[in-house]
Amino acid sequence: MYRVARLEENIKLYSMAFCQDFKNEFCRKKILFRDCNRCNMYMSQWWDVGVPLLVWRVVVAISALVVISLALSGTDTQVPQVAYFTIWSYIMLTLYFIVSSIVSIYSVYADRNTLAIPREVHVTAPQDEEGFTGSSVEPPSDIRSTEVLDRELVRNRAAGEQEGESLPWYMVIQWILYNIALPNAILVTIIYWSVLYPMLTAHGFNTSLLDVCLHGLNTLAMITEQYLSAIPTRLLHVIYPMTYAIIYGIFSGILYGVDKIVLYPYVLDWSQPGITMGSLCGILLFFIIAQFVLFVIYRAQEKCCRGRQ
Repeated sequence: MYRVARLEENIKLYSMAFCQDFKNEFCRKKILFRDCNRCNMYMSQWWDVGVPLLVWRVVVAISALVVISLALSGTDTQVPQVAYFTIWSYIMLTLYFIVSSIVSIYSVYADRNTLAIPREVHVTAPQDEEGFTGSSVEPPSDIRSTEVLDRELVRNRAAGEQEGESLPWYMVIQWILYNIALPNAILVTIIYWSVLYPMLTAHGFNTSLLDVCLHGLNTLAMITEQYLSAIPTRLLHVIYPMTYAIIYGIFSGILYGVDKIVLYPYVLDWSQPGITMGSLCGILLFFIIAQFVLFVIYRAQEKCCRGRQ
């Protein structure tokens, strides 16, 4: 009975904390790029150093460049590859990892320069009654290692930043690309494998490794990035992927109006505007739901990290 009561109490406390976090999301600074420490943009929430995340981002950035280069080199008799939503979204993913790699390299290098200041531990040797210094002196037991001091300095510097302080412009770009690339990668994967893939296979289409990279590994890369990084997920940042989707919808409408090109039958087919508008509304609704789910995952990861410290 005690365990059940304790469990119920913990659930109640977590629910109250989550409701408060949810309420706090709806303020002006949350829709902008404030209330975030710089180190969240280049350090992992699981490690005290930024090098592992830097290596991950550089590897994915190089891989994404190779994939998008191969995708754009393909030929289509009617539609250029760059017109497809999949390519748009993968370009956003590639740009995100390139910008994130640059931010990580610059920030980790700047941190190392900050920590390169020589540290010396001065220990005053004990003297005897006649003023002579002892020959052997043991340092105090509470002196911590340089590595521990380095980690604490980076974290404390980030924690010491004032709430509401604006991020540098390059980190703002990084965050915008993150907000666009993450939900759109999930959307591309869901639409391709649930709607387009069955239709294509019915016409004898064979899936290639490039298709798997564009429509499957993209989501794996972004979900892994969310797990490893400490970039916050804000509910009001849903306006950025929604704006991106609206811009692409307008682009597809212009393409149909000029050349009568239908990019995605039964999804974005402007010869049937009712279906197309319904699809766009469904996509916008998907972004709202996805942003909420990603927010819950982010808050859960944040609490797990706090519990480990």
